[in-house]
Amino acid sequence: KDSRFAEALVAYETGFRTEPRPGFLINMAHCHRLMGELRKARGTYRKYLLVEPLSPRKQEVLAIIGELDRAIAEVEATPPPGAAGRSGGRETAIWTALAGELIGPMAASLLAADARR
Repeated sequence: KDSRFAEALVAYETGFRTEPRPGFLINMAHCHRLMGELRKARGTYRKYLLVEPLSPRKQEVLAIIGELDRAIAEVEATPPPGAAGRSGGRETAIWTALAGELIGPMAASLLAADARR
């Protein structure tokens, strides 16, 4: 896990506790996603949409949630050989493969928009 994302996550969580703004939630979700924490990312994106249902980014966030759902389903459907449960390493590998091809450009635009907010 990249320590920059972990540090940023702590800062966003602190900010959200101080001032619960939706922008903190979406940035927290991005951090979870970029650290390979797919389920936490999905939950935080969903929470963002609950508190910001009319967000102009709603369709982009829904698309990211859809990609996360597919990645999580793939992880659950194909456990590593000899493993009884899920593997965080495999989950991260699948996410890494998806990130550049499917979600990376959307996330970059979301992060850029949040930086201006």
